[in-house]
Amino acid sequence: MGDIRYFYERFEDKEIIFREFNGDMTAEGIISSFEYLISENKISEHCVGMITDTSNANLKMSIPELGKIIRFLLRSKQIRRLKLAVIVNTPKKTIFPIIVARKLPFIKVRPFSGKESALEWMLK
Repeated sequence: MGDIRYFYERFEDKEIIFREFNGDMTAEGIISSFEYLISENKISEHCVGMITDTSNANLKMSIPELGKIIRFLLRSKQIRRLKLAVIVNTPKKTIFPIIVARKLPFIKVRPFSGKESALEWMLK
């Protein structure tokens, strides 16, 4: 599994979690990252969303494996309430958030090509 770096930014009364994936990115790694944020109480009541940067990640996941993440999102009330922006740079990485959005229309998830556009959507 690759490396994940976390950092946080505040915008007035809103907080955003940033995750940067580097190296191999798998369904298990994505779920473990969500579990870490939940178990360590890293998602505050002021948190409105999470921006995940996959630009430096090597996606090691197939569409059937995406089902693991979808099932996790269905069970996780803390993650479901957030806006989830995914910064992508390949068509393969782009399709995954689109599929999640179609399968789970009540979850706010979208792919973006850069941090600025993701932040603009996040802070609306």
